[in-house]
Formats: sequence, C-alpha cells, structure tokens
Amino acid sequence: MILQCTNCGGSVTANDQAILRGVVTCDYCHTALRVTKSGIETYKKRLLNRRPPKGIKIKHRKTETKLIVPMQQEGAPISGPIVGKRAWLLYGGPLAAGLLSCSVFGFDVLSYQLTCSVMLFVFLGLLFTLAPKPFILLRDGILQVPYAFSREKLKTPFIHIKQLYVTVNQLGGKSPRTQYNLFALKKDGTRVRLYSNFASLEAALYVEEWLEIELDIFDLPVYGDLETGTAEVVAFQAQPDEQMICYVCTAPLHITTAVRQQGYLTCAYCHTITLLYTDDSHKLILGQPQPEKMAHRLLVRGQFAGVLQKKDRQASLLLSGNKISGARFNRTLTGKTVKRFGIREIFVPRELGVKDWLSGEVMSQYEQALAYSHDAGLRNRPLDMVDYAFNSVQYMLLGQIETKMYPLIPAIEDLQEAAFIVVTLNDFLESVGSESVKS
Repeated sequence: MILQCTNCGGSVTANDQAILRGVVTCDYCHTALRVTKSGIETYKKRLLNRRPPKGIKIKHRKTETKLIVPMQQEGAPISGPIVGKRAWLLYGGPLAAGLLSCSVFGFDVLSYQLTCSVMLFVFLGLLFTLAPKPFILLRDGILQVPYAFSREKLKTPFIHIKQLYVTVNQLGGKSPRTQYNLFALKKDGTRVRLYSNFASLEAALYVEEWLEIELDIFDLPVYGDLETGTAEVVAFQAQPDEQMICYVCTAPLHITTAVRQQGYLTCAYCHTITLLYTDDSHKLILGQPQPEKMAHRLLVRGQFAGVLQKKDRQASLLLSGNKISGARFNRTLTGKTVKRFGIREIFVPRELGVKDWLSGEVMSQYEQALAYSHDAGLRNRPLDMVDYAFNSVQYMLLGQIETKMYPLIPAIEDLQEAAFIVVTLNDFLESVGSESVKS
C-alpha cells in the first residue's frame, strides 16, 4: 500500500503495523498521516483470511462472535472450562451411582466407596469429551470468558480496555513448563488476565492480534509483554519534558509525560499530528512505572546517584561513582565498590483464613507476577504458585561487592518499581565505567 505525504509529496510505504495503528509517518519530513479506512479494512481482511493456528475456531453470529481456543495444561491439550448444566455429570454422577448400588445390593460401606471411585474415574474421562471447548465471547460490547465449573463469566467492557498483550512465564513446581497468558491493561492502570494456558505462543499472539482488530485497538507495547523489558522502560523514563517543532508550520510543541502517555501530539495551529512512539525517538510504552507514583525517588546526576524513600524523605542508598557513599540499611558497606545490582524475592509467611481464600486476595500476588513476562521482572527462577499463595512477597535490592551479593534496600513492594531501580542503577554504573575509561 503506497501513500503520498500531504506535506512534501513524498511516497510513504505503510507496513502492517502502521496500518493497524491507523497512523504512518513520512520518511522525509516526518509528518504523521492518518491511514484511510480502506487501508485498515485491507489489513483486517488479510489477517482474518489467514488460517488460524491449529485448534482455534472463529464463529460469527448476528449479535456475537465466539473464539474457541484450546488450552494447554502440563503439556497436554485439555477441554474446558465446564459450564452450565454439564457440570452435574462430574459431581452428581458418582453420588447417584453409589446410591443406586446401595438400593439394589444393600448398604455396604466398602461397596459404596468402591462404586463411587470407579464412577468418578469414568466421569473424569467424560470430562474431556462432554465439556465444551474454552472460548472467548464478544457480545454487546463486552468481552466474556467463562469460569471453570461455574455459570459465571469474566466480563470486561471494550471501553475499559486500553491495550491487550501476551506474557510468557516459566512455571516451577511438580510440572515445570512455559505458560502463555493474555492480559488486558485497563484504562485505570489495572491488569486483568483474560486467558491462560495457550497451547502455543503462536496461538496467543494470533488471539491478541485478532481481538485488537475486532476491538479497534492500536497495537502498542506494554511494559511486561513478550518483547518489552526493563531496558526499554528506563530509556523512555529518562526522556525529559522538552520542546519540539511542528514539521509543517514550525509552531512549538511541548511534550510532557501526559502527552507521551497519549502517544501523539496535535499542533494547535495547523492540526498536524506528530507521532511520538517512533523507534528512534519517543517510543510509547504503556503500563510502565510512573516516577510520581513510585514509593522511591531515583536521582542520577553525573557521577552521583541516589535512591530516596518518599515517605520519610531519607536516602536509602547513595552512590559516588561506583562506590557506596551511604547505605541506610547496611552501613558497613559504605566506601565499598559495587559491581552491579540485582533483585531477590523475599517470601514472608502470613496467616490465612477462609475469608482470604474466598475473596480472591490469596492469589492476587500470583496474578500480578504473571502480568509481567519472565525477563521483564528480572526473575532468575521459575514461578511457583504456592510461594505466592501462602506468603507476602517483597523485593530486596542487592549489590554485588567482589563476588558476593549484599542487601541494600530490604522491602520494595512493587515488582516493576524494583526492576526499574535495578536497571537504572546498573546503567549508571556502566556510564560511570565508560567515563573512567575515557579519562
């Protein structure tokens, strides 16, 4: 598809991603151009005519669209979730069979238990054939995903979704495996897991792209997704608010953090749209830690860096070059040379009651961990659900001195904030090292 720039007349080639976003940038004068509706429809047609990955089926009706997607559990495809009236087969079948045998042969505890056990295995086998395939349903402006063993559905209105993205995590426990999840970043900043246990990464990415086209969502990177790590976030956060010039009328354009979150800026004089999330300038990354909302403040000035705790306004860590000039929680390290920084997860046992389990609070930390791909959270070991269910999770900032890692900041509540601090300080050490080599 070839477009002509309305400013300089140059030819602009629109790639697939540009058509999906609906905006392209001229290679010559950098003017942003809106892609016509026909161009977007052309892209949709190409994707929807492409054969979906194995097992995925799309069914269109007048008022709804159903996307049937197989799930993967411990390496084997499964059916489910079980919804509606079919759930009684799993629960009521063994009980009915046991009561029937008791009425015919007389009450005998051993025979009753034996009969129930046999029937339980029978109905568990039927689970894979009688239960409907898991699906995603689009109806009345709401994205719906059924819960297992329930008539209830996870319902997310289209207007609340800011972006869709895929995470990849290494899971531990008895059956180590790789899990692919589809998350929604909502406009209020929260993250919701829409779908899990895709059979393959290809299937997860296809569903993400298909839903984005159906919901008219521009595809933008999200912190924690498959391709966006902490390095990209730090590069974005390091960009100061600055002034730009409109390429058409040369009027001043002021870029702020709020404007960067939006991703584009419209000139107040000539109404030309300037795109900010180009690869070589202001790449937009949604869902990243915002400095003003972090519990710690990070300062980097030349040869000095510091981490300040906002609550008590005291410095947790001060660096002069690659030496520690102040470590509030480990003063014995003052004057030591630090080689790099890292993160360690700290699990603190907590008391749990029935209310905690029923409210869903027990698994909220695990859901938060799954919302960030493995590398994005700087994790060095697989996730284990048990760790997050029975413990409170905090993150400790470590510093490597000689060959050992020492604790520097003991309790950082937020994973992405901890990752942001670590990558920023490691970049500072690299910059200090390069300057010393030059001198």
